[in-house]
Amino acid sequence: MTSRYEGKAFLRLLECYVLDTIGALTPGDRSNLEKMTPKLQGVYKLDGDWRSIVSQVMHFPTTLDDNIRSLWARNRELAAQHGDELLAEEFARMIVDENLAKG
Repeated sequence: MTSRYEGKAFLRLLECYVLDTIGALTPGDRSNLEKMTPKLQGVYKLDGDWRSIVSQVMHFPTTLDDNIRSLWARNRELAAQHGDELLAEEFARMIVDENLAKG
């Protein structure tokens, strides 16, 4: 079985971006991303923190974070109406797969 991220390391960065936007990024992931920032700056020849670099590479609109938070609230509410709980990691994968990782 291959890993979801095999050959697609940026995929996890996108998921972490979504998780951070909804306030669900773990302290461990945050620490790892902060440590990784200098490497990202070198690879992409961009300044800023890891979030800024991901945003610049992906050409995210300034409205993206608010849109993600709105989707998170709406999808959690829909799940609750059906007696389910939407987990942050599931939501992040869904958003990335359906909206950010095209191509």
